[in-house]
Amino acid sequence: MTSSPLPDLSRSRAVLIGTWDYTHLRPVKAVEHSFNRMFELLTSDLCGWPADRISRLPNEKEPGKLPLQLIDLFGDAEEVALFYYVGHGQSDHNGRLCLGLVDSRPEAKFRGPTSLEFEH
Repeated sequence: MTSSPLPDLSRSRAVLIGTWDYTHLRPVKAVEHSFNRMFELLTSDLCGWPADRISRLPNEKEPGKLPLQLIDLFGDAEEVALFYYVGHGQSDHNGRLCLGLVDSRPEAKFRGPTSLEFEH
């Protein structure tokens, strides 16, 4: 059995999003630790990701242009595209997953417009 070659991480992209401070939802302080530890793990000798190939987006306030930013960031990933999110997740009024951001609202009808919709 031959082993497969490891991916070229210099041609890969990781995007880490973590939200631990919220305006309308319960804060989750442990998220900050998880967010920072994931970056440390990826850049460690164990994983070997180049730090400049990892984008960290902590406590994004609102979705705004975040979906476009993600498309742009992953546009140059030719090997591995890794997306990591840690924070509150909520379902919108149609049952779609929404990833919590600082200004995410708890009411079902406002969850989609104030969060990062998973589909994006």
